[in-house]
Amino acid sequence: MLNLGSHQGGFFSATFSNGNLAFKGPKKHFHGYKIESGVPGDGVFVEWLADGDSVTISTDRLGMLPYFIFYKPNRIVISDNIHEVLDSLPSHNFQLDYAALSVQLRLGHFLGDDTAFTDIKRLPANAILKFTGNGLETTFRTEAPNPMLNIRVEEAIKLYGEQFDELMENLFYNNPDHLIVPASGGRDSRHILLALDRLNIQPKLCITQRHLPPTPDDDYICAKTLCKSLGFNHEILNKSSDILGDEKNKNTLLNYESQSHGWIIPTVEYLSAQGGNIILDGLGGDRLSESKLDKDFYKLYRQGRFTDLARLMLGSSDYLQKTLTPNLRHRLTYDIALKKVSNKLKEYQDFNNPIIEFYLRNRTRRCIAPSCWNLFGHKNHVVTPFIAADLHRLLVSFPAEIHEARNLHTKTISDRYPHYSHLPYAGNKITNLPSMKEHLNNIFTVLKALRLHSEKIPVTDLWPELIRLLSSTRSREDLARFIALQNRFTLLHQTMQLMGQAS
Repeated sequence: MLNLGSHQGGFFSATFSNGNLAFKGPKKHFHGYKIESGVPGDGVFVEWLADGDSVTISTDRLGMLPYFIFYKPNRIVISDNIHEVLDSLPSHNFQLDYAALSVQLRLGHFLGDDTAFTDIKRLPANAILKFTGNGLETTFRTEAPNPMLNIRVEEAIKLYGEQFDELMENLFYNNPDHLIVPASGGRDSRHILLALDRLNIQPKLCITQRHLPPTPDDDYICAKTLCKSLGFNHEILNKSSDILGDEKNKNTLLNYESQSHGWIIPTVEYLSAQGGNIILDGLGGDRLSESKLDKDFYKLYRQGRFTDLARLMLGSSDYLQKTLTPNLRHRLTYDIALKKVSNKLKEYQDFNNPIIEFYLRNRTRRCIAPSCWNLFGHKNHVVTPFIAADLHRLLVSFPAEIHEARNLHTKTISDRYPHYSHLPYAGNKITNLPSMKEHLNNIFTVLKALRLHSEKIPVTDLWPELIRLLSSTRSREDLARFIALQNRFTLLHQTMQLMGQAS
């Protein structure tokens, strides 16, 4: 059973003075949704209740809904908008967390509950926080043991397919209307659409965003083919013409959490005009059932070689370091990032399939999830079935070798919906290069970004890399690497500007 709260974010500030609670904001708030499955904290939500002389805040079991907390003795501020937290504390001397930023610069996202600021954190997962005159007390829910299953891949495929269909029926048999599905050429949205079709539920609309070059742009072709086969309404949204403007807007909307998602701003604008719907997003499906991690990741984790695994995740230490301004080179160091990632990896040793859980609770939570609620969710509810507790617990209980084969989701979809198994998925095998117009537009965007990066608070000098790119072949790999680098420095520059700190 799906229990929808508000799709609107919230803010409150509370202080204790002489034993009295002074509270600013709504005293009762429930943002997101809960699933009545019997697993505590199932769903994606943040809620609070101010009652008399205390405030109680609770979060979902994976902490996917992005909310931020500032806490000092006798003072607490919580909001889904980091600007509101900063603005509510004009006299506080906020400092940048350079260790956290060292990781974000290289991975494109933060780890755990880190943010760009030392005194602001993400609300923790699976938590109940109680603020009283004695301070802030945090307790964490516990779950029943989830033993690994000793099953063959054929059994896993059947279990996965059956449980997903059952979950979709339980969630939407009372909510069949006003469903919008962002349809890609991948497995997650396809599984959602085929499950809806099996339940005879027709979504209001499926939408696909065209990709910016140099990213392969075959998503819309595959999604169009699938939706036509199912008889579902399908809208294809064109690429943006203001790449840098969208990138900066995205960073603000995402509270400076993630490098990704600037390309999808046209979808955000489209959905903002389609209020009151339920957006069905495939968050976590790839990570939980067909992660494309190289087998070396699993091997290194099993061997306890966490530093070597962290080094593999972070990549070369020289490439990013040499493009930073001299002062930032000493603050945003590779060694700091390496240590933080290595230590975070160790925290998951007692989990089933720990490398999958690491990515789910860090990359999915801190890089991908903000796009669901901070971008898609302003005027609409967002529901993400793949991370429902029972399905999540099932998938991480499968033997590691099933995950390491990297085809569980593909096989499950083919087995459960054989009439559609011939339809292709989007991939990276197309060989077309960007057109000259698109190539020049990329370079023009980079030039504007470089000018931005050098204004007031310089963070990088990318001119040597740009010259190398212009003199090299127009490969998709060269462009993709450079654009990703530019996006990371745009994010860093905006964060530094927010603090008004010179590098």
